[in-house]
Order: sequence, then structure tokens, then C-alpha cells
Amino acid sequence: GHMDIPAYAIPGASIQVRSFVLFNLLKLELDAFRLDDVAHALGNLCRFGGHTARFYSVAQHAVYTSILVPDYLKLAALHHDDTEAYMVDVPRPLKALLPEYKPMEQNIAGFIATELGLPVDAFDHPDIKAADNKMLVLEAYALMSNRELVQQWAGVPDMTILSVDPRFEPWSPAEARDRFLYRHTQLVTKLNEGAYDA
Repeated sequence: GHMDIPAYAIPGASIQVRSFVLFNLLKLELDAFRLDDVAHALGNLCRFGGHTARFYSVAQHAVYTSILVPDYLKLAALHHDDTEAYMVDVPRPLKALLPEYKPMEQNIAGFIATELGLPVDAFDHPDIKAADNKMLVLEAYALMSNRELVQQWAGVPDMTILSVDPRFEPWSPAEARDRFLYRHTQLVTKLNEGAYDA
């Protein structure tokens, strides 16, 4: 069921997405979720609320996170932040101050997971959460100006863990979108074949 939001507020609870569909945040329509919209938005969204030394997208973060988990979780890990295509990337300390955000996020996450053919709580898997937290530390160390601060709360991270690109060279929004979509196709194909080497 929907949260206790006054009925008059619901018609306006829609955002326009790239495909020119209106995505209603409270009344989730089956045809409203489109992978191209998600990839485009996540490619344009900067992590850390834009406070990075250089642009670094949620889409790039998602691709890297999908590398750090066991095979059967890679697809879910790639999509663990898809809600941000509709709810933007809200930094954790701010999220904690917005009590309505979490239930709405979980509602939309369950909807997206189902649309992708994943279990409704797929994005909450502990291994995905752990990989996400690992990425947070690696990214903060690589992309934020104050490394000393990161060391204080997380120690010096092992940057070789992401053999793909320990320097976190940023992809452009268009490249991030394309790589996100390519990774999706790659993982779905491997899942269907029952074979993995990604």
C-alpha cells in the first residue's frame, strides 16, 4: 500500500523521464520502467552529491559494484541503485534525515527488481551491501580531495581490489550509459546461458 500521503498530492507525484514517459513515484505503472531511461539518468548523475574532484557517475559505480560480487548476484548488483534514476543520488547522511525517503525507495526498488525478473528484495542482499560499502571507500579515496579524512573513517583502502581500474578514471555520461547497458546485456546473456566469466 501507499504511504499516508494526501490523495490530492498523488497526481503531481510524477517526474518526466528521458523517454517522455511520466514516472509516478507513488503509483508505479508497469510500462514506466525503461532500462534506457535508467542508464541515461545514472550516467548523468554524479556520486557524492557532486562533491567529487572530477565527474564520476552512479552508472560507473554500478558497473564496478557488479564486478565485486559472486556471479549469481552480478545482475542485481548492477541495478542496486536504479531507484536513483527516479529519486536522485541522495548522500547517506541526508537520507537519514528524510524519513519518507526510505519507504518510497524500498517500494520503487521492489518494483524495479520485479520488472528485471529479480526477487523483490534482491538489492538488499548482504553481499551487495558489502560491495557497495567497499566501493564507497574506494571511490571516496580516489575521488574526494581530502584523503586524510577518508583514512580517518575507513583506513587506507586496498585500491588493487578493483583490478579493472584502481584509478577510477571517469567515464563521460554517454560512455557510462553505454557501458551500463552493455554490462546488463552481458550479464543477462550469461544468466540465460547458465555460464559466467564476467
